[in-house]
Amino acid sequence: ALPERWILSRLERTAAEVREALDAYRFNDAAVRLYQFTWNELCDWYLEAAKIPLGEGGPAADRTRGVLLHVLERLLRLLHPIMPFISEEIWQAVVAEGWGAARAGRFPESIMVAAYPEPLGALSDDAAEAAMARLMALVRAVRNLRSELNLPPSRRLAVDLFTADVAARRLLEGEARLITVLARVEPLTFLDAPARPQHAAVESLDGVELYVPLAGVVQDVGGELGRLERELAKVEGELGATAAKLRNPQFTEKAPEDVVEEVRAKGAQLEERRAALGRSLERLRAMEA
Repeated sequence: ALPERWILSRLERTAAEVREALDAYRFNDAAVRLYQFTWNELCDWYLEAAKIPLGEGGPAADRTRGVLLHVLERLLRLLHPIMPFISEEIWQAVVAEGWGAARAGRFPESIMVAAYPEPLGALSDDAAEAAMARLMALVRAVRNLRSELNLPPSRRLAVDLFTADVAARRLLEGEARLITVLARVEPLTFLDAPARPQHAAVESLDGVELYVPLAGVVQDVGGELGRLERELAKVEGELGATAAKLRNPQFTEKAPEDVVEEVRAKGAQLEERRAALGRSLERLRAMEA
């Protein structure tokens, strides 16, 4: 299955990057990469995707449990130099529960003397990573729209998709169940020709057109417009203050570099938020017209 191929490939890419960082004594880089994999890939995406086969049971659930065990056991060994005590505690439980009587012949008594993971090149899968990246971009677009319009996560949205790319359509149709669960979409419709519904949010994602009809989704358009306009004014005020700080040489030349970078990062986030609010306002104003 695509999510399994993806997480196994991402784990091996992470193992290679972490070993490279440790060999170069870039301990912070190693820790950051492990953090990113654990939270941004394993927890944010694979654990959510894994709930589908685990809930359905059968051979797919068994395979998913095997992948989860494999990923967690190798991740704990990667983490052990940075988090020695908690990784030992969890590792003992994982190998005992996962391998039972076979544990003794497969693992040493302690994670401290277990081999540090070598990257398994056979599990690297560029095609799975590219396919999953496309799917994740689609899910993010729906989630971002829901957030911009202040819709609760429980609110399911209808989504229409069109792409002239036959391979992309085959991929998305094959993973329709995963998309509907992760994006909380219902129904998900694949169009044979581009057909933008009236009053719809539109996103273009690497050759895929995504349409989300908004009629009936936002109940109080005027009230939502007011809320977004107030938030936009607040964001623009914060952005102005941030820009003024960065224009001040007394700050940029004398403040610590990490503080200056933090202000720059905040400015970039505010720019993104302003753009998102602008898109939402444009959509709602079109509905009022």
